[in-house]
Amino acid sequence: MKIAEEGVTVRQIKITEPKIDQYHRDLRCEYCTTTYQITTDGIIKPIDKSLLSTGIVIWDKINEEYILKE
Repeated sequence: MKIAEEGVTVRQIKITEPKIDQYHRDLRCEYCTTTYQITTDGIIKPIDKSLLSTGIVIWDKINEEYILKE
C-alpha cells in the first residue's frame, strides 16, 4: 500500500497454487493495483485499476516476508 496526496494505491495479490504443501518457497500468484481517491465529502472512489497480471511471490529470508517478482 502506498499513500500520497493524489490517493491511496493498493496492490492485491492472490496465491493461485492449487495446493500449498510447503511455506517459504516461491508461489504462483495473480495481482492487480488499484488507486483510490478520497473525495471532499469522504467517499473513497477508485480512480485507476491495472489489468490482472500473473507473477510469483518469493520468500525473502532476510526480511522474512514474501515479495512479488513481476
